[in-house]
Amino acid sequence: MGGSLKRTMRLIGLVAVLAVAGATTLFVIQNGERTVDLSLDLGIWAAHLKEPVAVPVLMGITLAAGMVLGALPVASWGMRLRRKLRHPDPQTFEDEASTDEWA
Repeated sequence: MGGSLKRTMRLIGLVAVLAVAGATTLFVIQNGERTVDLSLDLGIWAAHLKEPVAVPVLMGITLAAGMVLGALPVASWGMRLRRKLRHPDPQTFEDEASTDEWA
């Protein structure tokens, strides 16, 4: 029973990966020739790219930046948790033991 569930989950994951890869490929093929002329105007400072950027490249840069910015809080949380597990506070365990109803 466990092997069948594992195989089914693997198949669902494979179908999901293939669907995303197919949609991404289709997007790149359809928009590969399109370019965007980017500029940023903040009122006191403005910037303008010298050459237009292809839409798939812009989407890839945006995706990568979002993944990095999304991973930073998760990594910070993981390091903080790892530090707590390596160096536990003895006071925390004493407080939990004194309030444990089952002890």
